[in-house]
Amino acid sequence: MVFHFNFLVKVLFILCIYLSSLSFATHLRVVSLSPVSTEIIATINIKTLVGVSQYCNYPEFVKTLPKVGGMNIDYEKVLALYPDKVIGIGISNITKEKFEKLGVATLFIDSAESINDILKAIQKIGDELDESKKAGGIVASMNRTFLSLKKERPKQRKTAVVMLQYNPIIVAGSQGFIAEILTLSGAKSVIESKKMSYPRLTKENIIKADPDFIVCGYPNLKDQLLSDHVMLMTQAGRKRRIINSVNPDLFLRPGPRIIEGIKELKEALK
Repeated sequence: MVFHFNFLVKVLFILCIYLSSLSFATHLRVVSLSPVSTEIIATINIKTLVGVSQYCNYPEFVKTLPKVGGMNIDYEKVLALYPDKVIGIGISNITKEKFEKLGVATLFIDSAESINDILKAIQKIGDELDESKKAGGIVASMNRTFLSLKKERPKQRKTAVVMLQYNPIIVAGSQGFIAEILTLSGAKSVIESKKMSYPRLTKENIIKADPDFIVCGYPNLKDQLLSDHVMLMTQAGRKRRIINSVNPDLFLRPGPRIIEGIKELKEALK
């Protein structure tokens, strides 16, 4: 009886190893170098991720993965993870050339300038992961949501400015995906900027624009604005319509979570 039991344990152990190896073999090994690419990959097939940048913080699982650097990539750490593919969005050409010299396959996509660019990035990454159908489903679902939001858009829209930096002041202009997000949220960008997606402004520029709302691009910005008597001269300041209740990652990271960001902004901008 003991012999048969020990034999059965050994067989089960070998079988577990075999099944584990099969599971391992069926998944690509992907290192992601940017938070946006990480969120897209995680939405499509999180099991492919084996390493991420130090800035990647969503979903929660990626916090447990090996970190391969931030602005400066640790190439040795990347290579030690034996990736089949290195993927990133908004990655420098220098980094791309370095990986090419190392013989590592990459997919580097330019930073999104529009919502359409976001959808294209999701599909491209899905294609690279051999998950074209799933990526296509995500894109189709997002498009349906955008269409629904456009139909719900009010005729009289509040004006808003998304402030990304305070000193100096840098905002999201009227071009780019953030302006589109504001539109879908029922507001409109008050900053006209045909040539620059993220113009640098003075406080006088903000007063002149006089937005109904100021949307904070980072957590402690609201306290800075409320302590600035110049900013309190705007409608947003006088009426305390300085929005910091929405996680900036939801509307500043051009990935699948912008749907959630739009819905939360829509509620906050009423």
